[in-house]
Amino acid sequence: MSGLTIFGLIALLSVFLVGLQGLREQKKQRAIAEKLITGEYGGTPMENRGRDGAAVEGSYLHARKDFFLDDITWNDLDMELVFRRMNYARCSAGAEELYRMLRCPVMEEEILRQRDMLADCMMERSALRGQLSMALYEIGFTGKYALEDYLDYLDDLGQRSNAKHILMDLVYVPAIALLFVNPGIGIALLFLVLVINIMTYFKEKGEANPYLVSFAYILRMIRGAEKVKGILDKACRDGSIKTGAPGIEEIFVKYQGVLEKDIKELGSFKNFSQVAMSMSNPAGGSGPFDILFDYLKMALHLDLMKFNQMLKVVRQKDAYVRELVSAVGTLDACICIAYFRASLESFCRPDFGKKCGVSAKELYHPLLEHPVKNSIDTEKGVLITGSNASGKSTFLKTVALGAVLAQTVCTVPAKSFSAPFYRVMSSMALRDDLIGGESYFMVEIRALKRVLDAGGEKYPVLCFVDEVLRGTNTVERIAASSRILQSLTGDEIFCFAATHDIELTHLLEDYYENYHFEETIEDGDISFNYLLKKGRAQSRNAIRLLEVMGYDKQVVREAEMLAERFLATGEWKA
Repeated sequence: MSGLTIFGLIALLSVFLVGLQGLREQKKQRAIAEKLITGEYGGTPMENRGRDGAAVEGSYLHARKDFFLDDITWNDLDMELVFRRMNYARCSAGAEELYRMLRCPVMEEEILRQRDMLADCMMERSALRGQLSMALYEIGFTGKYALEDYLDYLDDLGQRSNAKHILMDLVYVPAIALLFVNPGIGIALLFLVLVINIMTYFKEKGEANPYLVSFAYILRMIRGAEKVKGILDKACRDGSIKTGAPGIEEIFVKYQGVLEKDIKELGSFKNFSQVAMSMSNPAGGSGPFDILFDYLKMALHLDLMKFNQMLKVVRQKDAYVRELVSAVGTLDACICIAYFRASLESFCRPDFGKKCGVSAKELYHPLLEHPVKNSIDTEKGVLITGSNASGKSTFLKTVALGAVLAQTVCTVPAKSFSAPFYRVMSSMALRDDLIGGESYFMVEIRALKRVLDAGGEKYPVLCFVDEVLRGTNTVERIAASSRILQSLTGDEIFCFAATHDIELTHLLEDYYENYHFEETIEDGDISFNYLLKKGRAQSRNAIRLLEVMGYDKQVVREAEMLAERFLATGEWKA
Protein backbone atom coordinates (compact mmCIF):
# COMPACT_ATOMS: atom_id res chain seq x y z
CA MET A 1 0.00 0.00 0.00
CA SER A 2 1.48 3.33 -1.05
CA GLY A 3 2.10 6.23 1.29
CA LEU A 4 -0.44 8.31 -0.63
CA THR A 5 -3.13 5.67 -0.06
CA ILE A 6 -2.34 5.51 3.67
CA PHE A 7 -2.52 9.30 3.91
CA GLY A 8 -5.92 9.24 2.18
CA LEU A 9 -7.28 6.62 4.57
CA ILE A 10 -6.07 8.59 7.57
CA ALA A 11 -7.68 11.74 6.20
CA LEU A 12 -10.99 9.91 5.61
CA LEU A 13 -10.86 8.42 9.10
CA SER A 14 -10.19 11.86 10.60
CA VAL A 15 -13.15 13.35 8.73
CA PHE A 16 -15.36 10.46 9.90
CA LEU A 17 -14.32 10.86 13.55
CA VAL A 18 -14.84 14.63 13.46
CA GLY A 19 -18.26 14.13 11.89
CA LEU A 20 -19.18 11.50 14.47
CA GLN A 21 -18.15 13.82 17.31
CA GLY A 22 -20.23 16.59 15.74
CA LEU A 23 -23.29 14.33 15.57
CA ARG A 24 -22.84 13.37 19.24
CA GLU A 25 -22.60 17.02 20.23
CA GLN A 26 -25.72 17.88 18.21
CA LYS A 27 -27.61 15.03 19.88
CA LYS A 28 -26.48 16.21 23.30
CA GLN A 29 -27.56 19.80 22.62
CA ARG A 30 -30.91 18.63 21.27
CA ALA A 31 -31.52 16.59 24.41
CA ILE A 32 -30.76 19.66 26.55
CA ALA A 33 -33.13 21.76 24.45
CA GLU A 34 -35.94 19.20 24.62
CA LYS A 35 -35.57 18.94 28.39
CA LEU A 36 -35.74 22.72 28.70
CA ILE A 37 -38.70 23.07 26.34
CA THR A 38 -40.79 20.39 28.04
CA GLY A 39 -39.60 21.08 31.59
CA GLU A 40 -40.48 24.77 31.61
CA TYR A 41 -44.07 24.30 30.49
CA GLY A 42 -46.31 24.76 33.51
CA GLY A 43 -43.42 26.05 35.62
CA THR A 44 -41.24 29.14 35.92
CA PRO A 45 -38.37 29.87 33.50
CA MET A 46 -35.19 27.96 34.23
CA GLU A 47 -31.85 29.71 34.33
CA ASN A 48 -30.81 30.06 30.71
CA ARG A 49 -28.71 32.08 28.30
CA GLY A 50 -29.76 35.41 26.85
CA ARG A 51 -32.58 36.17 29.29
CA ASP A 52 -31.30 39.37 30.82
CA GLY A 53 -33.54 42.40 30.29
CA ALA A 54 -30.48 44.62 29.84
CA ALA A 55 -29.63 42.72 26.64
CA VAL A 56 -32.99 43.54 25.06
CA GLU A 57 -33.76 46.97 26.51
CA GLY A 58 -32.50 48.83 23.46
CA SER A 59 -34.88 46.97 21.18
CA TYR A 60 -38.04 48.74 22.29
CA LEU A 61 -36.51 52.17 21.59
CA HIS A 62 -36.69 51.34 17.88
CA ALA A 63 -40.34 50.28 17.98
CA ARG A 64 -41.98 52.17 20.81
CA LYS A 65 -45.23 53.84 19.87
CA ASP A 66 -47.08 56.92 21.06
CA PHE A 67 -47.37 55.51 24.56
CA PHE A 68 -44.94 53.31 26.44
CA LEU A 69 -44.23 52.60 30.09
CA ASP A 70 -41.71 55.23 31.14
CA ASP A 71 -38.77 54.39 33.39
CA ILE A 72 -40.56 55.51 36.57
CA THR A 73 -43.57 53.26 35.96
CA TRP A 74 -41.40 50.38 34.71
CA ASN A 75 -39.32 50.48 37.89
CA ASP A 76 -42.28 51.11 40.23
CA LEU A 77 -44.04 47.98 38.99
CA ASP A 78 -40.88 45.80 39.07
CA MET A 79 -41.40 45.13 35.37
CA GLU A 80 -37.86 43.83 34.96
CA LEU A 81 -38.76 40.97 37.33
CA VAL A 82 -42.08 40.47 35.52
CA PHE A 83 -40.20 40.24 32.21
CA ARG A 84 -37.84 37.61 33.62
CA ARG A 85 -40.79 35.69 35.06
CA MET A 86 -42.41 35.57 31.61
CA ASN A 87 -39.30 35.17 29.49
CA TYR A 88 -39.38 31.62 28.17
CA ALA A 89 -38.02 32.88 24.82
CA ARG A 90 -35.85 30.52 22.77
CA CYS A 91 -34.12 33.23 20.73
CA SER A 92 -33.14 36.89 20.97
CA ALA A 93 -35.88 37.97 18.60
CA GLY A 94 -38.50 36.46 20.92
CA ALA A 95 -37.02 37.97 24.07
CA GLU A 96 -36.82 41.39 22.42
CA GLU A 97 -40.39 41.18 21.12
CA LEU A 98 -41.70 40.13 24.54
CA TYR A 99 -39.87 43.07 26.11
CA ARG A 100 -41.39 45.42 23.53
CA MET A 101 -44.84 44.03 24.23
CA LEU A 102 -44.52 44.64 27.97
CA ARG A 103 -42.98 48.07 27.50
CA CYS A 104 -45.48 49.27 24.89
CA PRO A 105 -49.13 48.57 25.84
CA VAL A 106 -51.43 48.70 22.82
CA MET A 107 -54.82 50.35 22.48
CA GLU A 108 -56.06 48.14 19.63
CA GLU A 109 -58.17 45.13 20.55
CA GLU A 110 -57.44 43.36 17.23
CA ILE A 111 -53.70 43.16 17.98
CA LEU A 112 -54.43 41.70 21.40
CA ARG A 113 -56.92 39.27 19.89
CA GLN A 114 -54.28 37.89 17.51
CA ARG A 115 -51.74 37.48 20.33
CA ASP A 116 -54.39 35.72 22.39
CA MET A 117 -55.28 33.35 19.55
CA LEU A 118 -51.64 32.46 18.86
CA ALA A 119 -50.96 31.84 22.57
CA ASP A 120 -54.14 29.79 22.87
CA CYS A 121 -53.17 27.70 19.84
CA MET A 122 -49.74 27.01 21.35
CA MET A 123 -51.35 25.88 24.59
CA GLU A 124 -53.72 23.50 22.81
CA ARG A 125 -51.20 21.96 20.39
CA SER A 126 -48.22 20.67 22.31
CA ALA A 127 -46.60 19.03 19.25
CA LEU A 128 -46.72 22.26 17.25
CA ARG A 129 -45.46 24.23 20.26
CA GLY A 130 -42.54 21.83 20.70
CA GLN A 131 -41.55 21.87 17.02
CA LEU A 132 -41.60 25.67 16.83
CA SER A 133 -39.73 25.98 20.12
CA MET A 134 -36.96 23.68 18.86
CA ALA A 135 -36.61 25.65 15.62
CA LEU A 136 -36.44 28.91 17.59
CA TYR A 137 -33.97 27.39 20.05
CA GLU A 138 -31.58 26.66 17.17
CA ILE A 139 -31.60 30.37 16.27
CA GLY A 140 -30.37 31.19 19.77
CA PHE A 141 -29.30 34.49 21.30
CA THR A 142 -27.09 37.34 20.13
CA GLY A 143 -25.32 37.84 23.42
CA LYS A 144 -24.49 41.17 25.00
CA TYR A 145 -26.58 43.55 22.89
CA ALA A 146 -30.03 43.62 21.33
CA LEU A 147 -30.25 42.56 17.69
CA GLU A 148 -31.57 46.02 16.80
CA ASP A 149 -28.35 47.49 18.23
CA TYR A 150 -26.22 45.11 16.16
CA LEU A 151 -28.07 46.14 13.00
CA ASP A 152 -27.50 49.79 13.85
CA TYR A 153 -23.78 49.17 14.46
CA LEU A 154 -23.43 48.06 10.81
CA ASP A 155 -23.95 51.69 9.81
CA ASP A 156 -20.60 52.52 11.44
CA LEU A 157 -18.81 50.67 8.64
CA GLY A 158 -19.99 53.12 6.00
CA GLN A 159 -20.08 52.28 2.29
CA ARG A 160 -17.65 49.48 1.34
CA SER A 161 -16.88 48.75 -2.30
CA ASN A 162 -15.33 45.62 -3.83
CA ALA A 163 -13.82 47.59 -6.72
CA LYS A 164 -10.33 47.81 -5.22
CA HIS A 165 -10.32 44.08 -4.34
CA ILE A 166 -11.39 43.13 -7.87
CA LEU A 167 -8.79 45.52 -9.37
CA MET A 168 -5.96 43.99 -7.30
CA ASP A 169 -7.10 40.48 -8.23
CA LEU A 170 -7.05 41.44 -11.92
CA VAL A 171 -3.39 42.48 -11.59
CA TYR A 172 -2.60 38.80 -11.02
CA VAL A 173 -3.51 38.15 -14.69
CA PRO A 174 -0.67 40.19 -16.29
CA ALA A 175 1.70 39.04 -13.52
CA ILE A 176 1.05 35.40 -14.38
CA ALA A 177 1.27 36.18 -18.09
CA LEU A 178 4.70 37.79 -17.57
CA LEU A 179 5.96 34.55 -16.03
CA PHE A 180 5.98 33.07 -19.52
CA VAL A 181 7.50 36.15 -21.18
CA ASN A 182 9.84 37.56 -18.54
CA PRO A 183 9.91 35.30 -15.46
CA GLY A 184 11.94 37.75 -13.35
CA ILE A 185 9.52 40.66 -13.76
CA GLY A 186 6.54 38.31 -13.52
CA ILE A 187 7.69 36.84 -10.19
CA ALA A 188 8.46 40.33 -8.81
CA LEU A 189 5.04 41.68 -9.83
CA LEU A 190 3.28 38.58 -8.52
CA PHE A 191 5.12 38.86 -5.20
CA LEU A 192 4.34 42.60 -4.92
CA VAL A 193 0.61 42.09 -5.52
CA LEU A 194 0.56 39.21 -3.04
CA VAL A 195 2.27 41.26 -0.32
CA ILE A 196 -0.08 44.23 -0.82
CA ASN A 197 -3.14 41.98 -0.74
CA ILE A 198 -2.01 40.19 2.42
CA MET A 199 -1.22 43.47 4.22
CA THR A 200 -4.55 45.07 3.31
CA TYR A 201 -6.36 41.80 4.07
CA PHE A 202 -5.48 41.74 7.75
CA LYS A 203 -6.26 45.43 8.16
CA GLU A 204 -9.75 45.13 6.66
CA LYS A 205 -10.39 41.77 8.31
CA GLY A 206 -9.78 43.42 11.69
CA GLU A 207 -12.33 46.11 10.84
CA ALA A 208 -14.93 43.58 9.70
CA ASN A 209 -14.58 40.93 12.42
CA PRO A 210 -16.58 42.73 15.17
CA TYR A 211 -19.60 42.90 12.86
CA LEU A 212 -19.67 39.21 11.99
CA VAL A 213 -21.81 38.47 15.06
CA SER A 214 -24.59 40.47 13.40
CA PHE A 215 -24.22 38.52 10.17
CA ALA A 216 -24.06 35.21 12.01
CA TYR A 217 -27.32 35.92 13.81
CA ILE A 218 -29.08 37.08 10.64
CA LEU A 219 -28.00 33.82 8.97
CA ARG A 220 -29.32 31.77 11.89
CA MET A 221 -32.49 33.83 11.73
CA ILE A 222 -32.97 33.07 8.02
CA ARG A 223 -32.34 29.36 8.51
CA GLY A 224 -34.58 29.29 11.56
CA ALA A 225 -37.30 31.16 9.68
CA GLU A 226 -37.12 28.53 6.93
CA LYS A 227 -37.74 25.81 9.50
CA VAL A 228 -40.54 27.80 11.16
CA LYS A 229 -42.21 28.34 7.80
CA GLY A 230 -41.95 24.61 7.03
CA ILE A 231 -43.63 23.80 10.35
CA LEU A 232 -46.42 26.30 9.69
CA ASP A 233 -46.87 24.92 6.17
CA LYS A 234 -47.28 21.40 7.52
CA ALA A 235 -49.69 22.55 10.24
CA CYS A 236 -51.88 24.23 7.64
CA ARG A 237 -51.68 21.29 5.22
CA ASP A 238 -52.72 18.64 7.73
CA GLY A 239 -55.83 20.66 8.62
CA SER A 240 -55.32 20.64 12.40
CA ILE A 241 -55.28 24.43 12.56
CA LYS A 242 -58.78 24.61 11.12
CA THR A 243 -60.17 23.00 14.26
CA GLY A 244 -58.88 25.89 16.40
CA ALA A 245 -60.45 29.26 17.11
CA PRO A 246 -62.04 31.04 14.12
CA GLY A 247 -59.40 33.13 12.39
CA ILE A 248 -56.31 31.25 13.57
CA GLU A 249 -55.71 29.77 10.10
CA GLU A 250 -55.71 33.28 8.59
CA ILE A 251 -53.10 34.37 11.15
CA PHE A 252 -50.88 31.42 10.25
CA VAL A 253 -51.25 32.13 6.54
CA LYS A 254 -50.26 35.75 7.17
CA TYR A 255 -47.05 34.69 8.93
CA GLN A 256 -46.32 32.13 6.20
CA GLY A 257 -46.53 34.88 3.60
CA VAL A 258 -44.31 37.27 5.55
CA LEU A 259 -41.65 34.62 6.18
CA GLU A 260 -41.68 33.40 2.57
CA LYS A 261 -41.29 36.94 1.21
CA ASP A 262 -38.48 37.92 3.57
CA ILE A 263 -36.57 34.65 3.13
CA LYS A 264 -36.70 35.08 -0.64
CA GLU A 265 -35.54 38.70 -0.47
CA LEU A 266 -32.57 37.73 1.72
CA GLY A 267 -31.52 34.75 -0.39
CA SER A 268 -28.45 36.52 -1.80
CA PHE A 269 -27.30 37.27 1.74
CA LYS A 270 -27.33 33.58 2.61
CA ASN A 271 -25.72 32.19 -0.57
CA PHE A 272 -22.02 31.32 -0.07
CA SER A 273 -22.15 33.13 3.29
CA GLN A 274 -19.72 30.65 4.85
CA VAL A 275 -16.92 32.28 2.86
CA ALA A 276 -17.31 35.51 4.85
CA MET A 277 -18.19 33.84 8.16
CA SER A 278 -14.87 31.94 8.13
CA MET A 279 -13.18 35.26 8.98
CA SER A 280 -14.40 34.84 12.57
CA ASN A 281 -12.03 31.87 13.05
CA PRO A 282 -8.73 33.52 14.05
CA ALA A 283 -6.77 30.28 13.87
CA GLY A 284 -8.03 29.36 10.45
CA GLY A 285 -8.79 25.80 9.39
CA SER A 286 -6.78 22.81 10.57
CA GLY A 287 -7.07 20.52 7.52
CA PRO A 288 -4.97 20.79 4.35
CA PHE A 289 -7.89 22.12 2.32
CA ASP A 290 -8.73 24.66 5.06
CA ILE A 291 -5.14 25.90 5.10
CA LEU A 292 -5.12 26.19 1.30
CA PHE A 293 -8.42 28.11 1.40
CA ASP A 294 -7.03 30.46 4.07
CA TYR A 295 -4.14 31.37 1.78
CA LEU A 296 -6.52 31.90 -1.14
CA LYS A 297 -8.61 34.28 1.00
CA MET A 298 -5.54 36.28 1.93
CA ALA A 299 -4.36 36.42 -1.66
CA LEU A 300 -7.71 37.07 -3.35
CA HIS A 301 -9.81 38.68 -0.54
CA LEU A 302 -12.67 36.28 -1.25
CA ASP A 303 -14.14 36.56 2.24
CA LEU A 304 -13.80 40.36 2.33
CA MET A 305 -15.67 40.68 -0.95
CA LYS A 306 -18.42 38.38 0.29
CA PHE A 307 -18.58 40.37 3.51
CA ASN A 308 -19.03 43.62 1.59
CA GLN A 309 -21.70 42.02 -0.57
CA MET A 310 -23.57 40.79 2.55
CA LEU A 311 -23.28 44.26 4.09
CA LYS A 312 -24.77 45.79 0.94
CA VAL A 313 -27.68 43.32 1.03
CA VAL A 314 -28.39 44.04 4.71
CA ARG A 315 -28.46 47.77 4.03
CA GLN A 316 -30.65 47.47 0.96
CA LYS A 317 -32.93 44.89 2.58
CA ASP A 318 -32.94 46.35 6.09
CA ALA A 319 -36.75 46.50 6.17
CA TYR A 320 -36.98 42.80 5.27
CA VAL A 321 -34.45 41.85 7.96
CA ARG A 322 -36.39 43.74 10.62
CA GLU A 323 -39.72 42.37 9.39
CA LEU A 324 -38.34 38.82 9.55
CA VAL A 325 -37.02 39.41 13.06
CA SER A 326 -40.38 40.84 14.13
CA ALA A 327 -42.36 37.91 12.68
CA VAL A 328 -40.15 35.25 14.24
CA GLY A 329 -39.99 37.21 17.49
CA THR A 330 -43.77 37.57 17.70
CA LEU A 331 -44.26 33.81 17.31
CA ASP A 332 -41.68 33.18 20.04
CA ALA A 333 -43.22 35.82 22.32
CA CYS A 334 -46.69 34.29 21.89
CA ILE A 335 -45.26 30.91 22.87
CA CYS A 336 -43.91 32.70 25.98
CA ILE A 337 -47.45 33.88 26.72
CA ALA A 338 -48.67 30.28 26.43
CA TYR A 339 -45.99 29.12 28.87
CA PHE A 340 -46.82 31.98 31.24
CA ARG A 341 -50.52 31.11 31.19
CA ALA A 342 -49.76 27.45 31.86
CA SER A 343 -47.67 28.43 34.90
CA LEU A 344 -50.43 30.52 36.53
CA GLU A 345 -52.88 29.21 39.09
CA SER A 346 -55.62 31.00 37.15
CA PHE A 347 -55.88 33.68 34.49
CA CYS A 348 -58.46 35.47 32.38
CA ARG A 349 -58.63 37.36 29.14
CA PRO A 350 -59.45 41.04 29.76
CA ASP A 351 -62.69 42.73 28.79
CA PHE A 352 -62.27 46.26 27.45
CA GLY A 353 -65.99 47.05 27.36
CA LYS A 354 -66.07 48.95 30.66
CA LYS A 355 -66.55 52.70 30.14
CA CYS A 356 -64.53 53.83 33.17
CA GLY A 357 -62.91 52.49 36.31
CA VAL A 358 -61.67 48.99 37.01
CA SER A 359 -63.47 45.77 37.82
CA ALA A 360 -61.51 42.70 38.90
CA LYS A 361 -62.36 39.46 40.69
CA GLU A 362 -59.77 37.44 42.59
CA LEU A 363 -56.89 39.49 41.21
CA TYR A 364 -53.41 38.47 42.39
CA HIS A 365 -49.74 39.27 41.76
CA PRO A 366 -47.92 36.60 39.68
CA LEU A 367 -44.54 37.19 41.35
CA LEU A 368 -45.78 36.25 44.83
CA GLU A 369 -45.36 32.64 45.88
CA HIS A 370 -48.55 32.56 47.98
CA PRO A 371 -50.59 35.56 46.79
CA VAL A 372 -53.79 36.76 48.46
CA LYS A 373 -56.53 37.38 45.90
CA ASN A 374 -58.59 40.55 46.11
CA SER A 375 -61.57 41.90 44.19
CA ILE A 376 -62.64 45.43 43.40
CA ASP A 377 -65.32 47.08 41.27
CA THR A 378 -65.19 50.85 41.13
CA GLU A 379 -65.97 53.73 38.80
CA LYS A 380 -64.45 56.31 41.14
CA GLY A 381 -60.90 56.85 42.28
CA VAL A 382 -59.70 54.59 45.09
CA LEU A 383 -58.02 55.80 48.29
CA ILE A 384 -56.43 53.06 50.40
CA THR A 385 -55.42 53.41 54.04
CA GLY A 386 -53.80 51.06 56.52
CA SER A 387 -50.58 50.58 58.45
CA ASN A 388 -47.17 49.81 57.02
CA ALA A 389 -46.74 46.29 55.60
CA SER A 390 -50.50 45.74 55.55
CA GLY A 391 -50.64 45.34 51.75
CA LYS A 392 -51.40 48.81 50.34
CA SER A 393 -48.42 49.10 47.99
CA THR A 394 -48.67 45.50 46.84
CA PHE A 395 -52.34 45.98 45.96
CA LEU A 396 -51.54 49.12 43.94
CA LYS A 397 -48.85 47.20 42.03
CA THR A 398 -51.22 44.26 41.48
CA VAL A 399 -53.95 46.40 39.91
CA ALA A 400 -51.42 48.35 37.84
CA LEU A 401 -49.74 45.16 36.61
CA GLY A 402 -53.14 43.66 35.79
CA ALA A 403 -53.89 46.66 33.57
CA VAL A 404 -50.49 46.43 31.87
CA LEU A 405 -50.73 42.68 31.23
CA ALA A 406 -54.25 43.14 29.88
CA GLN A 407 -53.00 45.53 27.19
CA THR A 408 -49.79 43.67 26.37
CA VAL A 409 -50.13 39.89 26.63
CA CYS A 410 -53.93 39.71 26.97
CA THR A 411 -53.47 37.67 30.15
CA VAL A 412 -54.49 38.84 33.64
CA PRO A 413 -53.89 36.77 36.81
CA ALA A 414 -57.52 36.99 37.95
CA LYS A 415 -60.91 35.34 37.59
CA SER A 416 -62.12 38.35 35.59
CA PHE A 417 -60.78 41.78 34.68
CA SER A 418 -62.60 44.64 32.96
CA ALA A 419 -61.40 48.16 32.18
CA PRO A 420 -61.19 50.56 29.25
CA PHE A 421 -57.91 51.15 27.44
CA TYR A 422 -55.66 53.15 29.75
CA ARG A 423 -52.21 54.68 29.71
CA VAL A 424 -50.76 53.31 32.94
CA MET A 425 -48.50 55.63 34.95
CA SER A 426 -47.27 55.61 38.54
CA SER A 427 -45.47 57.54 41.25
CA MET A 428 -44.55 55.00 43.91
CA ALA A 429 -41.00 53.80 44.56
CA LEU A 430 -39.23 57.15 44.18
CA ARG A 431 -35.97 58.20 45.82
CA ASP A 432 -33.63 61.18 46.12
CA ASP A 433 -31.74 62.05 42.94
CA LEU A 434 -28.21 62.32 44.34
CA ILE A 435 -26.57 62.81 40.94
CA GLY A 436 -29.06 65.47 39.88
CA GLY A 437 -28.96 67.10 43.32
CA GLU A 438 -32.73 66.94 43.85
CA SER A 439 -34.46 66.10 47.13
CA TYR A 440 -37.11 63.40 47.40
CA PHE A 441 -39.84 66.06 47.45
CA MET A 442 -38.61 67.61 44.18
CA VAL A 443 -38.40 64.17 42.53
CA GLU A 444 -41.91 63.37 43.72
CA ILE A 445 -43.61 66.55 42.53
CA ARG A 446 -41.95 66.17 39.13
CA ALA A 447 -43.26 62.61 38.90
CA LEU A 448 -46.79 63.72 39.82
CA LYS A 449 -46.64 66.66 37.39
CA ARG A 450 -45.87 64.32 34.49
CA VAL A 451 -49.06 62.36 35.30
CA LEU A 452 -51.15 65.54 35.39
CA ASP A 453 -49.63 66.69 32.09
CA ALA A 454 -50.52 63.34 30.47
CA GLY A 455 -54.24 63.93 31.00
CA GLY A 456 -56.31 65.20 28.12
CA GLU A 457 -54.77 63.02 25.42
CA LYS A 458 -56.61 60.40 23.35
CA TYR A 459 -56.78 57.73 26.04
CA PRO A 460 -57.30 58.34 29.78
CA VAL A 461 -54.54 57.79 32.33
CA LEU A 462 -54.75 55.11 35.00
CA CYS A 463 -52.33 56.28 37.69
CA PHE A 464 -51.07 54.81 40.94
CA VAL A 465 -49.69 56.98 43.73
CA ASP A 466 -48.16 55.66 46.95
CA GLU A 467 -47.98 58.08 49.89
CA VAL A 468 -48.40 61.32 47.98
CA LEU A 469 -45.99 64.11 49.03
CA ARG A 470 -44.44 62.06 51.81
CA GLY A 471 -41.35 64.23 51.49
CA THR A 472 -42.74 67.30 53.28
CA ASN A 473 -44.34 68.34 56.59
CA THR A 474 -47.78 67.15 57.73
CA VAL A 475 -49.77 70.38 57.32
CA GLU A 476 -48.52 71.21 53.83
CA ARG A 477 -48.63 67.55 52.80
CA ILE A 478 -52.34 67.17 53.59
CA ALA A 479 -53.24 70.55 52.08
CA ALA A 480 -51.31 70.02 48.84
CA SER A 481 -51.94 66.30 48.42
CA SER A 482 -55.70 66.72 48.81
CA ARG A 483 -55.73 69.19 45.90
CA ILE A 484 -53.37 67.08 43.77
CA LEU A 485 -55.43 63.92 44.34
CA GLN A 486 -58.59 65.83 43.48
CA SER A 487 -56.91 66.89 40.22
CA LEU A 488 -56.20 63.22 39.48
CA THR A 489 -59.90 62.51 38.99
CA GLY A 490 -62.41 63.02 36.20
CA ASP A 491 -62.75 61.72 32.68
CA GLU A 492 -59.07 62.12 31.78
CA ILE A 493 -57.36 60.52 34.81
CA PHE A 494 -58.38 57.65 37.07
CA CYS A 495 -56.34 57.27 40.26
CA PHE A 496 -55.54 54.60 42.84
CA ALA A 497 -53.70 56.11 45.82
CA ALA A 498 -52.42 54.84 49.17
CA THR A 499 -51.94 57.06 52.20
CA HIS A 500 -51.44 57.09 55.96
CA ASP A 501 -53.27 60.39 56.27
CA ILE A 502 -56.80 59.57 57.43
CA GLU A 503 -57.67 63.25 56.96
CA LEU A 504 -57.53 62.73 53.20
CA THR A 505 -60.27 60.12 53.34
CA HIS A 506 -62.65 62.79 54.69
CA LEU A 507 -61.46 65.63 52.44
CA LEU A 508 -61.77 63.50 49.28
CA GLU A 509 -64.78 61.31 50.04
CA ASP A 510 -66.76 62.93 47.18
CA TYR A 511 -64.05 61.96 44.67
CA TYR A 512 -62.64 58.68 45.97
CA GLU A 513 -63.99 55.43 47.36
CA ASN A 514 -62.30 54.46 50.60
CA TYR A 515 -60.75 51.03 51.09
CA HIS A 516 -58.31 49.78 53.70
CA PHE A 517 -56.11 46.95 54.87
CA GLU A 518 -55.79 46.10 58.54
CA GLU A 519 -53.62 44.08 60.85
CA THR A 520 -54.20 42.14 64.05
CA ILE A 521 -52.06 42.49 67.18
CA GLU A 522 -52.54 39.67 69.61
CA ASP A 523 -50.36 38.23 72.39
CA GLY A 524 -47.53 40.55 71.50
CA ASP A 525 -47.49 39.50 67.85
CA ILE A 526 -48.72 41.17 64.66
CA SER A 527 -50.35 39.45 61.68
CA PHE A 528 -51.80 40.58 58.33
CA ASN A 529 -54.43 38.90 56.18
CA TYR A 530 -53.85 41.27 53.20
CA LEU A 531 -57.57 41.34 52.39
CA LEU A 532 -58.97 44.54 50.90
CA LYS A 533 -61.92 45.94 52.88
CA LYS A 534 -64.31 48.79 52.20
CA GLY A 535 -64.14 52.01 54.21
CA ARG A 536 -61.30 53.91 55.82
CA ALA A 537 -58.90 52.37 58.32
CA GLN A 538 -60.11 52.72 61.92
CA SER A 539 -57.29 51.20 63.94
CA ARG A 540 -54.26 53.11 65.28
CA ASN A 541 -51.67 50.41 65.70
CA ALA A 542 -48.45 52.23 64.75
CA ILE A 543 -47.64 53.09 68.37
CA ARG A 544 -48.61 49.63 69.57
CA LEU A 545 -46.11 48.22 67.10
CA LEU A 546 -43.38 49.97 69.09
CA GLU A 547 -44.37 47.85 72.06
CA VAL A 548 -44.41 44.69 69.94
CA MET A 549 -40.85 45.46 68.81
CA GLY A 550 -39.66 45.83 72.42
CA TYR A 551 -39.48 49.62 72.86
CA ASP A 552 -39.42 50.99 76.40
CA LYS A 553 -42.95 50.98 77.88
CA GLN A 554 -42.68 54.61 79.00
CA VAL A 555 -41.87 55.69 75.43
CA VAL A 556 -44.93 53.83 74.19
CA ARG A 557 -47.22 55.19 76.94
CA GLU A 558 -46.17 58.81 76.42
CA ALA A 559 -46.58 58.47 72.63
CA GLU A 560 -50.15 57.22 73.15
CA MET A 561 -50.91 60.14 75.50
CA LEU A 562 -49.60 62.67 72.96
CA ALA A 563 -51.69 61.15 70.18
CA GLU A 564 -54.86 61.10 72.27
CA ARG A 565 -54.35 64.72 73.37
CA PHE A 566 -53.91 65.83 69.74
CA LEU A 567 -57.07 64.02 68.64
CA ALA A 568 -59.00 65.69 71.47
CA THR A 569 -57.62 69.25 71.15
CA GLY A 570 -56.11 69.46 67.64
CA GLU A 571 -52.85 70.73 69.16
CA TRP A 572 -49.50 69.11 69.83
CA LYS A 573 -48.33 69.68 73.39
CA ALA A 574 -45.47 67.91 75.15
